[in-house]
Amino acid sequence: MGWRVVRLDLAIGDIRDVWMSNGVGNIEVLFVLEPGTRVATFRGFHIQGPGSNRIGRNELRDLARAAMEYLDADELRIEGAARTTGAGGPGRTPVPLIFRRARDAGASP
Repeated sequence: MGWRVVRLDLAIGDIRDVWMSNGVGNIEVLFVLEPGTRVATFRGFHIQGPGSNRIGRNELRDLARAAMEYLDADELRIEGAARTTGAGGPGRTPVPLIFRRARDAGASP
């Protein structure tokens, strides 16, 4: 079973959180939401949960789609927090991930 969003709290300012579950375990995603006109940014993105590599790009894409829909944004930037452990060593900040909402083929530009 894949990960699904259980609780999505996207109020502006302070630290926001999202709870996700795969039916067996749960993870919490923490970030600061910085909205823009058509671009929203999740800064200091951090995942807490039952171990490493429990959520992948597909799950992040699902989260991004839900967030863009909720915020009525065309683009979402996810900027990770500096690592405390793990790949690349402590202190390294991951490259930002950028997700764009697919345009409706029938819509005018």
